[in-house]
Amino acid sequence: MPGRGRATAAVTAILHNAAVRGALIVGAPGIGKTALLGHIAQVLRPDFRFIRLAGSAASLLDVPFAALGPLLGDEVPPAPDTLPVEVLRATLRFLSGHAEPPVLLVDDAHELDPGSAGILAQLIGSGAVQALLAARPGNSLDPELVALQQDGQLERCELAPLTVPEVHDVVRHVLGGPVLPAAIRLLDRNSGGHPRNLLALLAESRRLNRLVEHNGNWLPNGRFPETSELLQDMLREDLQRLAPAEQETVYAVALAGPLRLRLLSRLAGGGHFERLQAGRLLEFDFEETDQGRDPDSDSDSDQDKDHTQNHHQAHRQDRAAAAEALAHFGPLVRLGPAYPAAAVRSIAPAGTRRELYGRFTQILVDEPELTPDSVGPSRWALDAQLPLSEKTLLATAQQANRGHDLALALRAATVIESPRLAPAAEVEIVRIYLRQGYAGRALARLSEVLANSTYPAVLRDAVLLGQEVVVRTGAGAEQLSQLLRNWDIALTRRILKPEDRRFDRLLHHHAMQLEGRFAESIPGLWRLAAEADAAQQYEDRQDPATEDVVLVAKTLLAEAALATGDRQTSTDIASAVLRQMEHEPDTGNVLQEGLALRLIRCLVQAGHLTGAAGHLERYETDRPESLVVFGGTTEFLHGWVELKQGRVRASLDRLLLAVDSLRMHDPHQLLGYSLGLAADAAAMLNEREIVLSCTNAFNEHLPHRMGSIHDRGDVHEAMPLTAQARIAAAGAATHGMTAAVQELTGLAARLAELGRVTEETEVHILLLRLGELDGLARLRDITAAPAGRENGLLHAFAQALLDKNADRILVLARDAADAGYPLLAAEAAAYGARYLAREGQRDGQREGRRDGQRARQRKAVRLVQQLRLQLPDVVTSQLNDSFATRELTYRERDVATLVAQGMRSRDIAARLGVSVRTVEGHIYRIYDKLHVRTRGELAAVVLSGTQPVEPAALAPRDALPAMQVGGG
Repeated sequence: MPGRGRATAAVTAILHNAAVRGALIVGAPGIGKTALLGHIAQVLRPDFRFIRLAGSAASLLDVPFAALGPLLGDEVPPAPDTLPVEVLRATLRFLSGHAEPPVLLVDDAHELDPGSAGILAQLIGSGAVQALLAARPGNSLDPELVALQQDGQLERCELAPLTVPEVHDVVRHVLGGPVLPAAIRLLDRNSGGHPRNLLALLAESRRLNRLVEHNGNWLPNGRFPETSELLQDMLREDLQRLAPAEQETVYAVALAGPLRLRLLSRLAGGGHFERLQAGRLLEFDFEETDQGRDPDSDSDSDQDKDHTQNHHQAHRQDRAAAAEALAHFGPLVRLGPAYPAAAVRSIAPAGTRRELYGRFTQILVDEPELTPDSVGPSRWALDAQLPLSEKTLLATAQQANRGHDLALALRAATVIESPRLAPAAEVEIVRIYLRQGYAGRALARLSEVLANSTYPAVLRDAVLLGQEVVVRTGAGAEQLSQLLRNWDIALTRRILKPEDRRFDRLLHHHAMQLEGRFAESIPGLWRLAAEADAAQQYEDRQDPATEDVVLVAKTLLAEAALATGDRQTSTDIASAVLRQMEHEPDTGNVLQEGLALRLIRCLVQAGHLTGAAGHLERYETDRPESLVVFGGTTEFLHGWVELKQGRVRASLDRLLLAVDSLRMHDPHQLLGYSLGLAADAAAMLNEREIVLSCTNAFNEHLPHRMGSIHDRGDVHEAMPLTAQARIAAAGAATHGMTAAVQELTGLAARLAELGRVTEETEVHILLLRLGELDGLARLRDITAAPAGRENGLLHAFAQALLDKNADRILVLARDAADAGYPLLAAEAAAYGARYLAREGQRDGQREGRRDGQRARQRKAVRLVQQLRLQLPDVVTSQLNDSFATRELTYRERDVATLVAQGMRSRDIAARLGVSVRTVEGHIYRIYDKLHVRTRGELAAVVLSGTQPVEPAALAPRDALPAMQVGGG
């Protein structure tokens, strides 16, 4: 049963446990109790005989012992005055006809009539049957059945909502193909993990084309629905079981909630809250003061500790206020996860809505301090077409936006017309567009705000959002300069304040980076971040705009440090800012959604993989709504991490999903690099069709990106060059090593001109994969500064290769493996082993020294083989070639490949653009190096990946896999 593997295993274990007689499975409506009973009966049919009973049969028929019909066989159903002992004897006669005691499956056990429950309890207690009973919480179970549980004869099993992985199992089973994880998290959030809700919302998402199939992958296409007609019908049926006062309570919480208990008691009366809570319809939050993470937790740096100390006072004040509200007004009451508020609101009768709203407004007149801190009342009024002030509408739009209720935010913002408040409403509409992935629309709206508003807070928000829009559209330095000009014009309409210049400087430094002037922007960004940080500490009230200036400035600093090769500084800044965001989560801040992912990308590119993976997981957990736009980005980052960690197959699957998703929403212009990484991973796995597909897609869809790098050099626009490098390296097997090396060398030179040290390093790693050593000195030099573990390993590796120090290379291979870089480790080990093999072939040594040399070679080969075990399925052409063919030059390899394909010398000459005599000279040298005498023997070596047994000096090389560098 998809999604219920753990529950199935637990119940199966109970049935095989002779010490108990069965299980009581308890869960809210829609949690899947009935489906689980059916699945257990199907799976365990070879081991047990199952008989299904229904507790609801008794309540429907109002007949004593009606639920026991399947246990009476052909006997006449009991009359109303039949004694229980006679019914018990009849059931025992039926059961005696079977060798083994059956397992009774009792659905809705809480609805069993007393007579049926009593007989059932006796059958279970006597050992005549085993039983699996399913019941809803909050409903009275017959005392005799309760006694069995208390005595340990029935084991209680709470059926919890599905976890995210279990939701993935269910959705994948229904759709029959891979699903972007972002879609899984969105469906989990909207359904509360309840299978009934999940299946209804999944069907509605497909009907509305919010979940679409592309290349066999299922991807989100807009915000997922929170309700559907099917779900409403099921909830309506559930609520009809409640008393009228209980129904009113549920509707009140759905319409205006969450509500304080004191307000709810006045609105819907009391006396039934405990039953609704026990039935999982309502939840009471008694621990508001303990919500969120301790600001001291996980702070492992002085910078983090200083930051948390600066915010302790505000944190303590918030806790004190929450404690006071809890004491005076009671806990917050909200609907249980099985009852989505949007769906319950949609089925509330119109008369009930009007009556409850009348009571609600009167209560707030009497006790205004009970006014809920939520958008529920405003939505309620808008639904009833009641008038609201524009000030209230603006507050509603702002609060709904932060709560990701975009439909309500848009309803409230679009009806605001007064010149005083309209610009602020426009800012909220911009936020909505950004959350929907419509950055282009947002840009036009912001221009209007900057042209018309005179309010400082509105202008600051507009310029910060404008900077984010430029990032998401990839508009470049010219658009940012225009934004800066608009900002300067706006400042002429009001008295200039010192803090206004921070925004001016922020835009200026960002524009410098878009022009490729990364090193030049760094000093000013440091000063700006320090000034804004200091201002935050001394201000009585935290200014969100100033805090955002700090976050943007530090993000730009992390990107600039990475671009100029200072990986360690980039890692330190990115880690500190991400921890700050997580300690004080502002999940409603649309600006932080993009900043966090840019910082995580810095960590991945700098080689801080464990930290990046942890922050990425936290991001997806804390900000599921942002995955509508950033789902492809997060999947790309996961795939990049896994590629660098050597999990190439898993990486390729993720990257292909990311490619399809980024075609729909690509706010950070990562499609080109995602195609490059996917081609790279596919080449490692010898998936040539995927390599060709990614290459064609890259050439088709991103030609404008390839040209723009000559004019712009920001962190996003440099990606096409490194993507092109990945494509070139992946195509080496098809187009020849010589062409690939030439293209990569040119790209490395171009990145050096742009000052993009980290990206240049990546290209030099790809050159090493192909065996090109001419750039080793440059790789050594650009990785010389202390900049993190990966950078240090690369520097030491380049130096050891220049020194041809095989022993040092092998030590570095072990260090790389220990540090979590298996690809780099395998590459280093293969190079070290190859150098040892060359030494053994070249040196005329005494017998003793030869034995020692062979022992070192064997040890090196074993290390290579051990490291290769960490790279399953990685069988690129480099890894599959024999060691001997890798001793050839690039031109000799091309000639050997064409000979193996059966081409004649003159055809090879025409193909390569050289003379026939040159080709024959290459073939002569190939024969000599590979110790073959004919074209047939050469073809056998090239095509099979093996080599002749003679001479013996080459034997150790057979076991040496090629060096394989990947993952950037």
